[in-house]
Order: sequence, then C-alpha cells, then structure tokens
Amino acid sequence: MNKLLELERRLKEVEEKLNKLFQLAIIKEIKEDGTAVCILADDESETAPLPWMVRHAGETIEWWAPEPGEQVLILNLSGFINLSLIVPAFYSKDHPAPETDPNIRTLICSDGTSISHNMAESTINIETPCAVTVNAEGDATIAAANVTVTSDGDATVEAGGNVNVDGSMINLNQGEAGGVVCQSHACSFTGSPHPQASTTVMGGA
Repeated sequence: MNKLLELERRLKEVEEKLNKLFQLAIIKEIKEDGTAVCILADDESETAPLPWMVRHAGETIEWWAPEPGEQVLILNLSGFINLSLIVPAFYSKDHPAPETDPNIRTLICSDGTSISHNMAESTINIETPCAVTVNAEGDATIAAANVTVTSDGDATVEAGGNVNVDGSMINLNQGEAGGVVCQSHACSFTGSPHPQASTTVMGGA
C-alpha cells in the first residue's frame, strides 16, 4: 500500500512538472543585464528576470532582445520557474503576422525600418527612415545590371586617391550642352591642342 501511495505521489510530481514545462508568457520588461521579466499567461504571475534563447552565442554572436508585449514561451526544465529560459516568439492578437505569403521573408522594426525578400519575384526591398552607414576596412564592390543613385539633397563622392569613371557615354546634367572639350582637342582658332587645362580633372575621348 505504501509503495502504491509513493508511486502515486511521484506520478503527481511528474505530472505537475510536465504541466509547467512549457508556459506561455508576455514580456513585461527588459533588464540592462540582458534578461527579461515575464507575465505568465495562466495565472498572470510575474517571473524573476530570465535569459532568452538566441541563435548564436559563441565566437559568432548576436544581440536581439525581445520587446515588451511580445508573446513568448517559458521553458522550465528544472521545475523552478525562476530558473527557466525564454523562447521567443509567437504571433498574438496584439502583434499578428505581417505577411501570409510563404514566399516572403520580412523584418519590420518599430521605427519603420523594413527588409523584405520576395523569393517568388526574386526581389529584395529595404526601406528605412534612419540614417544608414556602411563601413568596410577592405574593398567594397557593387555589381549589378544597372545602378541608380538618387538623392533629394546633395551627393558627395570623396576619395583619398583617384576617382575613375568609365563608360561608353558620360552625361553631366543630361549632356544638354554638348561634348566636353579637353586639352588634347584642337582649338578652333589655332588648330593646336588647348594650351591650358585642369591638372586634376581629366577627360577621355
């Protein structure tokens, strides 16, 4: 009889641990030490600050904090809720899925920045209201069928060395004023090459 009661007690403990192994929760607050306080969905109790799981945390490492209001899963392996892990994340009524097309990969940030990759159409779209900076200590190369750079304000190109522009045709301000005269071109009056020209800006035929 005692063995049966002991078995029932152990089974009940196992059942209670299994019931608490996975619990839905909402992120309440992000702490400065890289942990988050959660509100459990079943009883609305508050957890201690818990770490969240990430994809990489070695020599290759990332930082991506969950946000207050985000629905997550609490993974309770020890049986003690305050020793659990946070597993992000699940769509919710307050934060539904931004897309329904399985061919689209989308990231939308709260400041309005969005990155979208449509695999069916082979297009990538990046939009942001932010300033964008790209720094490379090595060489940087952009190769494409066509490249267009548009600015509503000024456009500046700076180089510590030479600036080379090559093309079958180079148009400045749509080229409406005609061709550019260079030093090697014959002067209409003398028939000789132009005697004076820039020593820092060079042109080709």
